[in-house]
Amino acid sequence: MSNYDKEYAISFNVTFYKYDTETGEEVLNKDGSIASYKTNNKQILKGFEYMEQDLDVNDFTEVSL
Repeated sequence: MSNYDKEYAISFNVTFYKYDTETGEEVLNKDGSIASYKTNNKQILKGFEYMEQDLDVNDFTEVSL
């Protein structure tokens, strides 16, 4: 079976960022990088579930971080 015949599932990892509403500048870590946050609040995450239903693996391009 080639990778083209294989069925894949889509998952996501949501990252949140804080910014100053007056200046628009991101909150930074001590090293100057942008601070990022995640949540374990199930109600917040539930709001993203609808996105999974209509996603197709062909809609994505791999990125390197």
